[in-house]
Amino acid sequence: MKVVVFVNSAPHYTEQHLVADSATDLLVRIFGDRIGRPARSAGGVAGLPLGFAMEIEAIVEAAP
Repeated sequence: MKVVVFVNSAPHYTEQHLVADSATDLLVRIFGDRIGRPARSAGGVAGLPLGFAMEIEAIVEAAP
């Protein structure tokens, strides 16, 4: 599993990784520890559609 998190941030905000940590923690709680922790990337952006605070992109593998 891979997670990419985009955080709507002010120019000098540098803690996007903490927001991404929370998103990753939520996914692990939803899918369980058996899948392990995903690879993760985080970045700050000047704006997101509809004024959202963050956007999460996840690639997951589903069991048949």
